[in-house]
Amino acid sequence: MSKKQSDNRYTPASYKQANSSGSAAKSLKSKKAMIISLIAVVAVAVIVVSLVLALWKEVIPSNIESTRPDGETSSLDISNSDFKYTYADAQNLQYPLTATSWTKRDSVVDSDTLMGVVDTKEDEWNGKVVYDLGQKGLNNTTNPGYPVADSENSRIFMISNAEETAASVLSSSFSVASSQYLKVSVWVKTDSITGHGAYVALRTSDSQASSDYYAVRMENISTAGAWEQYSFYIEGAKNTSQTLYFELGLGQTEFAENPSMGTAFFGEISCEKISKGAFLNNNAEEKTENEDGFYIGHTFDSSDAEESDQTLTRENEFGTVDLLTYEEYKQQFEFLPFADDENGSITRITNVSDTKAGVTYSSFTVNPPSINKSYRLSVWVRTENVAKNTGAYIYLFDNTNSAAASKTTYFEKINTDEDIENDTFNGWTEYQFYIKPSNSQAIELTLEIYLGMKNYAAGGVIPSGTLYIAELALFEIEQSDFNGTSSSSTIKTVDLDQTFDTDNLISNPSFNIPLNNSGLETVVRPANWTLYVSGNTAIGGNGTLAPNAIGDIQAGLLFKNNSSLLGELGIGENDFPLKDDDARSVLMINNKVKTSAGVQSASISLSANTFYKISVLAKGIGDAVPYVYLTDGRNVLSGYDKAIDGTAYAAENEEEGNGYVRYYFYIAVGSEAKTVYLELWLGSRNATEEQYVQGIALFDQAYCATITEEDYMKLFGKDVDGEPLDDVETVLTSSDFDKESIIMEQLTVTSSFGNVSGLDYRYFEAAETDDLELVRKQAAKVKNEEDTEELAKLKTMVENFNKKYYLDSDGNLLEEGTYLIDFEKELNFENIQEFRTYLYELQNPVEDDSGNTDTTEKEPINWIVMSSLIVTTLMLIAILILLIRKWKPRRKKANG
Repeated sequence: MSKKQSDNRYTPASYKQANSSGSAAKSLKSKKAMIISLIAVVAVAVIVVSLVLALWKEVIPSNIESTRPDGETSSLDISNSDFKYTYADAQNLQYPLTATSWTKRDSVVDSDTLMGVVDTKEDEWNGKVVYDLGQKGLNNTTNPGYPVADSENSRIFMISNAEETAASVLSSSFSVASSQYLKVSVWVKTDSITGHGAYVALRTSDSQASSDYYAVRMENISTAGAWEQYSFYIEGAKNTSQTLYFELGLGQTEFAENPSMGTAFFGEISCEKISKGAFLNNNAEEKTENEDGFYIGHTFDSSDAEESDQTLTRENEFGTVDLLTYEEYKQQFEFLPFADDENGSITRITNVSDTKAGVTYSSFTVNPPSINKSYRLSVWVRTENVAKNTGAYIYLFDNTNSAAASKTTYFEKINTDEDIENDTFNGWTEYQFYIKPSNSQAIELTLEIYLGMKNYAAGGVIPSGTLYIAELALFEIEQSDFNGTSSSSTIKTVDLDQTFDTDNLISNPSFNIPLNNSGLETVVRPANWTLYVSGNTAIGGNGTLAPNAIGDIQAGLLFKNNSSLLGELGIGENDFPLKDDDARSVLMINNKVKTSAGVQSASISLSANTFYKISVLAKGIGDAVPYVYLTDGRNVLSGYDKAIDGTAYAAENEEEGNGYVRYYFYIAVGSEAKTVYLELWLGSRNATEEQYVQGIALFDQAYCATITEEDYMKLFGKDVDGEPLDDVETVLTSSDFDKESIIMEQLTVTSSFGNVSGLDYRYFEAAETDDLELVRKQAAKVKNEEDTEELAKLKTMVENFNKKYYLDSDGNLLEEGTYLIDFEKELNFENIQEFRTYLYELQNPVEDDSGNTDTTEKEPINWIVMSSLIVTTLMLIAILILLIRKWKPRRKKANG
């Protein structure tokens, strides 16, 4: 046998031929099985993915915010200012065409006026415009041409009056932003004009009303057949944008009978930003002519702030400091954003070394009270050749409230625009401090300006360059202007208001904050206090109101520095508290007729298990008697409604003098937090007609703050355990009670002083669980059958406990309650242990989960889909197992 034949890997050719068809069939069958298996796997996978997608729910956020930017609220451009866009009026394409974004005034009479857009291109004019105008009665009109040479545009607006009349057209709105400067220009050409002539105007409304809506206009325009440009130089308002409309007209009848006949053409309207310097150079009050045409100026800045009498002058100078007049500055830089002023000067600070450079100014005083008056300190600066990472610093220092002046606020690293020609303010920037005075003290402030920081650390780099300072001014402004101003990169708001006591829980306690900005010349209503008259149902009255006609009652803030008003009232400085809190104001109630009036504070929140002292100063002028109450808003909790009889109590260091008495309320709050109100009256809050009074009462320095339990109990001459203290003045006395009993009534607290009142809610308003603990402790005291006294006390406590917490409105005992003591057996020594166990279980109930009321909504399970998913997954696993079992022997055979 040959080697090939003996080799077990050798297959004879005859065998191959005999078995070739069988092998091919088996191979084909295996391939088909494999393809079918793969298709099954893919199908199952698709089913699984489909089921997963079916089960999956998209989580949609509860709050979806749009990323779309907000729309424009204002626009600098005048829409269709070149009259390029028109639309067919009633499908009539004849000239003149109707311009989009322009509105013909209602007063225009179509039979007298022909108006609209015409095209000045020679081919269009000669081929169609002349024909169309002739068809409408306007013959032999010469092409006016376009006012701007080499312009791609050729359309203009025409108004032609065949009779003496008036016609005009109004643009859509455009805006002048706050502190923005614009130049709005239009070209005008008139032909064969008689009468008043053409005009151009800026309006603040698109209303058809009279001249009230004309901001500025140029009229009597007659160009004798030539194109002339008319320009408006506009200054925006200080703090708000201004909406405007551009009007073109021929003849005027809205604000005067000034008709006109002839034809006027208007073209190429432009609107561009300019600098303040350019505005000032062209701010003419009347129509003025220059080499470019005609112009007029107008400002929307209506601020009427009055400059303060206090003058700020330079006191100290550092570095190289010199002065320039406005004219000297303009010779060098041409543009200056300030009105020409012969006395105007500019401080120039130059630093070429490593020394500090700057100026300080004389201090100025901001006086209280902050009624209807605040301040605006303004200064303009410009930097030149100063490195970008450095700049000027402007500081405002408080010289009053510290031994060394404290920095109140400041601007840092000021580096202004170098493009002085195109910048809105020609390279200058205005920096402003809005200052609200303190209510409690006069404060002295100082302005300091430096090129670089005031104080540098060792090794710090002081910037070189030049700093210009101008237009430093202090203005008195309305308080509403301060309230409406927000801090920004160029504005700082400074509130110098000082609170009398940061722990005081009463709002506006010293009566120095007004409800509004009525001014000092009148009695101003206080903020956070509400005026009532007796009988008002809002405070629990019977509905019969005391006299309250206008002029009957004068209630509000009275300021010490208002000498004229004090004189009218017969009140002097001695009628203000001797120990002043520097607020320099009191609350006055002046009943000009017999009535009863008072004010109620804002709500005062008293926390549970806390101790408080509430007090207020009060004084009656002449025979008037001030009334002081502590209420829950409707009912009096405690109060003083008569003149003090006997000695008045004064806490340590509280001798106010000048006839004032401080009235006190000392309160111990129980387990329930309380809301109370302090009420100050002239006349009883529940007065009848016979009890009405006339006169004046003054109040000041209301106060409410927490005190310690030790301080509260000290008023009773005891320590916190109720033990007497030695050498302590007893201010308050309470009714006898047993702290180990269930207290069924509010404790009565009295005082031998006519200006001290006490309220103790600790025991009557104890926590229910605390009272239950008292019952448990009493049950523990019953030791044997002989403890009849303790057992009787226990029975009384159980009865009182149930009555205190579980009586219905009819006085009947409820059948169930959280801690209702429901013991069926009669209490005696034999069952005392059983009762103790019952109390323990009542205090410590076993948690019962059967009452779980969780109603959280859960997503329902789709069992059909879930079962399909499980079956499909099992099918997939089975197919994979079959494939593995089928291919594993083949691999072994192939490798064998």
